[in-house]
Amino acid sequence: MPELPEVEGARRLAERNVVGKTITAATIADDEKVIAGISHTDLEQALIGRTLKAAKRRGKQMWWDFDSGPSLLLHFGMTGGLVIRGVGAAHYKSQCITTDDAWPPRFCKLELAFDDGTLLAFCDSRRFAKVRFLAQPESVLPISALGWDPMLDMPPLDAFAVLLTAHRRAIKALLLDQSFSAGVGNWVADEVLYQSRVHPEQPANSIPADKVAALHRALVHVVQLACEVEADYRQFPADWLFHFRWGKGKAAKSSVGGNGIEHITVGGRTSAIVPALQKLDKAAAAAAAAAAAAGKKAASTGRTASKKASGAAKKAVKREDEGQGDDEEDVQVAVVAAAALPAPRKRRGKAAASDAPAPEPIEAAGPAPCKRRGKAVAVVVPAPEPTAAAPEPAAAARSGKRFRSGRQAAADAALVATTGDDDVATEVVVAVKLEAPKRKAPPSANAAAAAAGMVKAETQGRVLRARKS
Repeated sequence: MPELPEVEGARRLAERNVVGKTITAATIADDEKVIAGISHTDLEQALIGRTLKAAKRRGKQMWWDFDSGPSLLLHFGMTGGLVIRGVGAAHYKSQCITTDDAWPPRFCKLELAFDDGTLLAFCDSRRFAKVRFLAQPESVLPISALGWDPMLDMPPLDAFAVLLTAHRRAIKALLLDQSFSAGVGNWVADEVLYQSRVHPEQPANSIPADKVAALHRALVHVVQLACEVEADYRQFPADWLFHFRWGKGKAAKSSVGGNGIEHITVGGRTSAIVPALQKLDKAAAAAAAAAAAAGKKAASTGRTASKKASGAAKKAVKREDEGQGDDEEDVQVAVVAAAALPAPRKRRGKAAASDAPAPEPIEAAGPAPCKRRGKAVAVVVPAPEPTAAAPEPAAAARSGKRFRSGRQAAADAALVATTGDDDVATEVVVAVKLEAPKRKAPPSANAAAAAAGMVKAETQGRVLRARKS
């Protein structure tokens, strides 16, 4: 896949040869997989007559700004590349774009003719590239999601170290994440890690300070040098891993500088490493994992404490607000009654919960009945003055032959009593027994009713026949 140096080389190729020129003709392939968000005919019409003002890049994305209207965004995918007739193509080791007299080149997806006769083509054999036509491309996806660019805004060493400590992923997987470092690809990451002597599987937050500094220097050095030669690998230093990392199995080159090369998979990508120089520091990784776990636990404890404090404050405010409208004794009775009333059960019998005369019904304090065959009514009745002969509330609740067990009695009625100061009357909240549903008529009654209906129908038939005659 073309990486930052290859895309930068293509940008410079366009900048030297077509910036400042006007498009006079455009031919766009009818390929919806590559041409995204606009039809090929609409894009052809939109490009003709526009003057190219600037060729820009961020990460692996390149776009052209025109004198007016949206910009043309090019993402090279796996095998995309630019070629200018009579000039040449951008360098890319794994992809060869022909520059001979055959025009347009094979796999051409976009061909532009400029007012001075220059012909430019954008080709892609595997169709993973994307051509978009976007207004303000830097403020929308995919460019808006990119991280820092090693060429444009490489963070200083101190900030770079802080960024690494925030991640526990393998360092190579982190470098390949375009939202972290835009433009770093597979070969750039392998080269940087090799030159800084960092194992690609080393967790980012466990890299020692000296290795972090070496990694920072190597990233700046590799990217800048590769861009200066526009990704022409023939001009890369002879001791770079780049010249030895390609191929696997029998086709792989076995060593660099006398040290063996191995290929492993990191972050889903094949990685070339030199085990003699790039060693995985397991102790540092374990220490970093323990520190991260401790920090996570502390943060979790802090969040829990914060939630509890916030919840307590909200409850206090709620109690204060509720206290302004309700008498303290009423609120206390309602809360105790709601807690004491049991969940209703399916019952067919009926029983009285109290011998006291039923006063006017009020809204039930307990939970609403669910799937019951009767009706529950909760009432508040004045409690009698306590005397020696007065039964205890619990005894009153369990009196009556209809209550076959203490558990059934608790399900059918709840008696809650609260006693205040001397000048506050005692109230008793009573849930009255369910009213029993109507029972079905016995079979004999049903048969009698059916016979009566037949007699009635026969009588009506005789009357109608008599009227007709």
